[in-house]
Amino acid sequence: MRHTPTSISQTTVIQSLEDELKNHQQKYNYHKRIADGYCKIIQQTELKLQEIKNVRHNC
Repeated sequence: MRHTPTSISQTTVIQSLEDELKNHQQKYNYHKRIADGYCKIIQQTELKLQEIKNVRHNC
């Protein structure tokens, strides 16, 4: 039997949207942790590079 949009209960729609939201939030948090880690690595690398350039110019 085919469901029409009006035959789907509001509770079902709400639950589905809440599940989808939770799933997207989990994915967002996962990727944000990865991005934050790369950001830290980039900052550390830039600092180290700057230190090396400064030492080289001071010699």
